[in-house]
Amino acid sequence: MIREDQRYAVVCEQVCHHPPVTAMHCESENWSLWQEYKLDIRFRGQYVKVIPTGFVHLRMKSDNMHYSWKKPTTTIHNIILGRLWVDNEGEVLVTCHQTKETASVKFQSYSKAGKHFKELKG
Repeated sequence: MIREDQRYAVVCEQVCHHPPVTAMHCESENWSLWQEYKLDIRFRGQYVKVIPTGFVHLRMKSDNMHYSWKKPTTTIHNIILGRLWVDNEGEVLVTCHQTKETASVKFQSYSKAGKHFKELKG
């Protein structure tokens, strides 16, 4: 797909069907992003836990910096009854491959964060 109005292009393909694995490459004038995406899914009655495996990569074209990270675990609540809602949890470690610097972003589940679930610290 090419979005000339947004100045980027995307190519996605399911490269394996069992288990399902998707590969994606997206590019603009300023950056390139690619990822391989495989899901481990665990059904637990009232909720589904989606555990993505594989890395996301981002290369900035201005300085050729290359970053990568893994996505957090996503839980989809009230699959059968009630209002559907989504929660992310886990640590996302962003790594710059040139400088070896890292940044850690920790997502707390709603059940652990309580009324402070929208707060950002760090």
